[in-house]
Amino acid sequence: MPRLITRGPDLPVELIEAHSNGDLVLLAGAGVSMPAGLPDFRGLVEDVYDLAGEVFEGAEEPLFKRGEYDRVLHLLEQRIKARMRRHVVGRLEETHAKPSLVHSSLLEIARVGESLRLVTTNFDRLFLEACSPDVQVSAAPQLPVPRKAHWEGIVHLHGLIDSGKRAGLDLILTSADFGRAYLLDRWASRFITELLQNFHVLLVGYSINDPVMRYLFDALSAERVKGSYFRRAWALAGLKGREKQRSSKRANGGQKGSNPSSTTHGGDTGHSTRHSKCGHSSLVVASDPGSRWHSVAQTIHPRIHRRTMPGSRCGPFQIQPA
Repeated sequence: MPRLITRGPDLPVELIEAHSNGDLVLLAGAGVSMPAGLPDFRGLVEDVYDLAGEVFEGAEEPLFKRGEYDRVLHLLEQRIKARMRRHVVGRLEETHAKPSLVHSSLLEIARVGESLRLVTTNFDRLFLEACSPDVQVSAAPQLPVPRKAHWEGIVHLHGLIDSGKRAGLDLILTSADFGRAYLLDRWASRFITELLQNFHVLLVGYSINDPVMRYLFDALSAERVKGSYFRRAWALAGLKGREKQRSSKRANGGQKGSNPSSTTHGGDTGHSTRHSKCGHSSLVVASDPGSRWHSVAQTIHPRIHRRTMPGSRCGPFQIQPA
């Protein structure tokens, strides 16, 4: 697999070809906005409790420790009602965060020719601030049909912060929100299903334990049972410690020297096993330093690869939900 910068992410040829053909869509998570000073899901929950002056009660603390942040917010909302969502919006707006090089680089990747296609589960407006005002923007629950002939622009799959009259009401925050979006009304699961039927997908800025991933897995698994076919998906993943050394030895025929720090893992979304084992090669390949992939590799490597699929050996779509 090509690597565009030394110690940068491995990029499969198939991924680069999909991008060149306009068949690749980026799916961006919280790790993308963390360099701009915004929290991940765990940090957001902690901040909301602080802003509300609340402490964990009952089942909230064990759920928090298990990483079930959507269920924690559901219980908190039952206790403090609309204040929970007001504090979420307030926290995301209070930092006056500005788009980082991560946002601009990913937008550059997402644009092929005259078309730009990017999906994010983030609530913040940083992608919008980083792109030109003529880019079409869609936000939950009013989503486009993700097909080449019908869609281009930025999609906020889980909603977009709005300090107006409906502040926070359309954000997918709690387990009840996720249930409606993915199981009952199913507008989010329909969008994800059609997206992966029509495009290859590269996930950036997600942890394997992210609650968002759990709902994405469940939605795709339900469709897979029906015999649905999905195109290829990859996740940008960080390597640490011994994983770096093992990957380094493979890259150099068993010799030490290279020290790769992030890699791209792919999963065949049409076939997977719960405990599938997948390796990863790390070939260092010279490339054009002026390319857009070179730019995003430089950006992602130092800034967010440690927040993206930490310690993961496989792409997310090779791991079945429990």
